Amino acid sequence: MTDGSDALQRLVEIEALRQLKARYFRALDTKQWEEFADTFSEDAVLEVDSAVSTWGGDGGHKIQASGRAQIRDMVRASRHETVTVHQGHTAEIEVLSPATAKAIWLLEDIVDSPAVYRRSHGHYHETYEKIAGRWYIKTLKLTRLRIEEIHRTQPLGGNASLSR
Repeated sequence: MTDGSDALQRLVEIEALRQLKARYFRALDTKQWEEFADTFSEDAVLEVDSAVSTWGGDGGHKIQASGRAQIRDMVRASRHETVTVHQGHTAEIEVLSPATAKAIWLLEDIVDSPAVYRRSHGHYHETYEKIAGRWYIKTLKLTRLRIEEIHRTQPLGGNASLSR
């Protein structure tokens, strides 16, 4: 992309990708599962490292789902009794072609369940595809730099206490 109209179109596509990711976060945190699923392409792949994965090290067990419906069902089942807050910051977005893009988003999330309060930081590594004029997440890999967990000694409600 070299001329002014190409640069403007690139910015339009980057904003559309930012809106897609904002919709992903909102739908995930508000548990609007059909809208959440609709941020993914039909054949999307989601992969989550279950532990810290810094300096090229192993991120532990990989949680993986393939396809929009499986991603929705897996995430819905894992977030059934939780309150979540996901934030994506300072995205590095690269439009590769009129129908493909990639990005790395800085992540901060809070997952508050009856048994554990977890706060973590990491990155979303994503690819996107544009189908019929609309962007979708094609691949999503979540890696973590830091995980802080506080385990409850009693279930929520009453006088639950926290321990590290």
